[in-house]
Amino acid sequence: MEYRQLGAAGAFVSRIGLDTATLEGVDQQAAERLVGTALDAGVTFVQAAESASGRAEEVLGRVLGDRRRDIVLAAGLRSRHGVAPHRTGQSRLHVSQALDDTLRRLRTDHVDLYRVHGVDPCTPVEETLLALDDAVHQGKVRYVACSGLAAWRVTKALGVSALHGLAAFVAVESPYGPEDRQAERDLVPMVMAENLALVVTAGTAGTTTAGVAAALGATPAQVALAWQLTRQAVTCALATPAGVDDTAALLAAADLSLPEELRSRLDGPPAPGFAAPAGSGEPATLLARSA
Repeated sequence: MEYRQLGAAGAFVSRIGLDTATLEGVDQQAAERLVGTALDAGVTFVQAAESASGRAEEVLGRVLGDRRRDIVLAAGLRSRHGVAPHRTGQSRLHVSQALDDTLRRLRTDHVDLYRVHGVDPCTPVEETLLALDDAVHQGKVRYVACSGLAAWRVTKALGVSALHGLAAFVAVESPYGPEDRQAERDLVPMVMAENLALVVTAGTAGTTTAGVAAALGATPAQVALAWQLTRQAVTCALATPAGVDDTAALLAAADLSLPEELRSRLDGPPAPGFAAPAGSGEPATLLARSA
């Protein structure tokens, strides 16, 4: 497994991360096998799947046990958490309540990366950032991140944090794949220029990915993940296994070599307007093999 620095933060994370959405629908034994397989393979970035029911977080909390300190645990805020009107959005009230609920379900006193998703038109960005800063100073969160935001909104938030001395985003999460390249228009250049970590989820797969997968005797999900790992801006690519047996197969993408001809087919043209910022270098990387 290879590891990269989490943006400007001092922490390092595995290039392949585990998205635990699957835990919503599996039993305890299957969950232990799924998570254990990933951690034994060297995965250190584990993202708790946030939902209104909270079941996936509860299962993950029971599974981690003594291995909690072996990982960088990420969680997020994006769902409605009750019928009351204040139980949604990114107000200071809802951020605080939702985070406490997540910590309780995960059976931990802090998460290492806490992410807010999308735009709350009813809450000023300053209020949301103050709530996140409070969580950092209370020791409930180590670093903060965002997803579902346009590049200009991320840079605005960074400016607000700098102006008021608040905890700033160190990572951005976005869909990004061989046939889902919209992030290249403005988000990828922005994260490279601002030294932010880019955590990517599976983009939309199409016929090109399927064709390359068939040529390699691999699955489209493996090929998409292997392609994500070739992108300079990508810090961590999230794998979302369909089940226990799928976990090892997805992790094998770390060793899947894409021949130049097939990689060229996947690369294709970048999104219109894409240009890597001048002077952008390769992020700090650690190479290691699990025992």
